[in-house]
Amino acid sequence: MKTLAYLSSYKTLKNDFYEEIEKQKANIEDYAFQYNICIDRFFTESFESNDTSKPVLINIIHDYYDSVKTIIAQNPNSISRNSDFRYWILDELKRIGIDIIFLENTGEPVANKNILQKTTEIKSKIKEIPSLPHVVTKVMEVVQDDNSSAFTLSKIIAGDLGLTSKVLKIVNSAVYGFEKQITSIRQAIVVLGFTTIRGIVLSAGIFKIFSPQKNTIFDYEDFWRHCMLTAMASKHLLRLIDSPTHHDIFSIAFLHDLGKIILAQYDYDNYLNVYSQIQEQDDYRVKFRIEEEACGINHCEIAYSVLNSWNLPSVFPEVCLYHHTPQLSKDYEFACTLVYIADTIVNYVVKGKLLDTKPFEEDTLSRFNITQENLEDLYTYTTEQVEKVKDITGFFN
Repeated sequence: MKTLAYLSSYKTLKNDFYEEIEKQKANIEDYAFQYNICIDRFFTESFESNDTSKPVLINIIHDYYDSVKTIIAQNPNSISRNSDFRYWILDELKRIGIDIIFLENTGEPVANKNILQKTTEIKSKIKEIPSLPHVVTKVMEVVQDDNSSAFTLSKIIAGDLGLTSKVLKIVNSAVYGFEKQITSIRQAIVVLGFTTIRGIVLSAGIFKIFSPQKNTIFDYEDFWRHCMLTAMASKHLLRLIDSPTHHDIFSIAFLHDLGKIILAQYDYDNYLNVYSQIQEQDDYRVKFRIEEEACGINHCEIAYSVLNSWNLPSVFPEVCLYHHTPQLSKDYEFACTLVYIADTIVNYVVKGKLLDTKPFEEDTLSRFNITQENLEDLYTYTTEQVEKVKDITGFFN
C-alpha cells in the first residue's frame, strides 16, 4: 500500500505559494527520512483552490482509495481551514481506511474515544434489523437471473396477496400516470419491465420493515414523501436527458435516505435527541457532524452497511453512501449525481425556495448532458408532483 504526501497553500501571490509548497515538501521529506517512510508520490493542490474546493485532494480519495494506506500533510489546515469541509474530508479518509499524518496538529480536535466506541455499538445494532421478506429476496434473485420469465416473476409476487395489492396500487398511482388501469402483476411486468417491478417490490418490502412507530417525533410521512418525490424527480431527470442506463433509478433513489429511518428506529434515544436540530440544517456536512456526535455514525454510512448486508445490487448501497458527494463514487457517479440533483431540487421545492443551480458543478452537468433547461424543467415537474404524494402512506397501505 502506498504512502502519499499532500501539499497545499493559501498564499495569494504565486511566488509565496510555491515557496510555502517547497517548505512543506522539505518538512515531509525530513519526516519520511527520520522514520524510514517511502513516499510514493507528492500531490500539490492547485493555486486556484480554496477552502471548499480541493480538486486534487478529491481525486486522491476517488482514484487511490484502494491502494493508499497513508497520506502525510503539514497540518489539518492543509486539508481546509473550513472546519465543516475538513471534517468531511477526514471522515471520508477514515471511512475508506486511509490514515493521515499531520506534522503539526494545529486546528484539529483530538479524536473522541467515546464516538469511536459508539460507532462500534451502533454498527452492532444492524444485526437487529430484520432481513428482507422472503418474497422480496426471491424477486431479487429472479430478476438477476437472465433465464427468468415474466410468468415466473408474476407467480412469485402473486403468491403474496398483500404484496400484490401494494404493487398494483403503486403501478396505478400518479407516479406512473398510466391512462388505463393495470389489473395484473403479469401485465405490470410487461409494461414496466423486470427492474422497475423489482424496485417497487423492494420499496414496498422496506416500507413494511420500517413501518411507522407510535410515540415518536420522527415524521414518517414527511420522510417517505421526500423519498417518493426524490425517486420521481430522479426518474424524470433520467427521462429528460434520454439516458438508457439506470432504468431502475426510481427504486435506487427511493432508498437514498434509508439511514435516517434506521437511526430513528434502531438508535432511537440518541437520534431523536438531535432530530429537531438536524431538521433545521441545510448543509449535509453539518448534519453528518450532528449525527456522528449523537450516534457515532451518519445516515449514509449505516444505510450502506444495511443494504450491503441484504446483498442488494451494489448500486443501491453506493447511492445511499454518496448521494451528497457523487464525485466520490468510483462506479456509480452517474446514478449518484441524478439522485443528488433530484434530492437537492426536492428540498428547494418543499421548503419554498427558488431554484439555485450553484451547488451543481458545471463540468459534472456537462459530462452527463444535463442542461440548465433540464434543471428548470425538473424544478417545475417536482413542484407539480407535491400534491400527488400528499397521502404517502396510501401508496403502501
